Amino acid sequence: MIEPRQRWVLACPVLQLDTLTNSHDLEHPPHGVIVFHGTQVPAGSGAPHRIQSSLNFAEQFAEQMSHVLNMLELSSETEERGDGRPGDDI
Repeated sequence: MIEPRQRWVLACPVLQLDTLTNSHDLEHPPHGVIVFHGTQVPAGSGAPHRIQSSLNFAEQFAEQMSHVLNMLELSSETEERGDGRPGDDI
């Protein structure tokens, strides 16, 4: 639902990344979607510029969030295996 005073909404998927290729893992659905909204129209001349700006922002944000979640998953897997934890025999 969008309230009347909201002027724009931007939704960004949070993708799962393949650890080997560092690209979207097509075997798994996204982790979820993060949504931004605002009451001010983005700066720029004309709708095409605003749309492109929004798409660029969404792509950058989704990519960064995907990398962060991927690193968290790898870190959790490493901890579960006991790799590199202090006190473990190597």
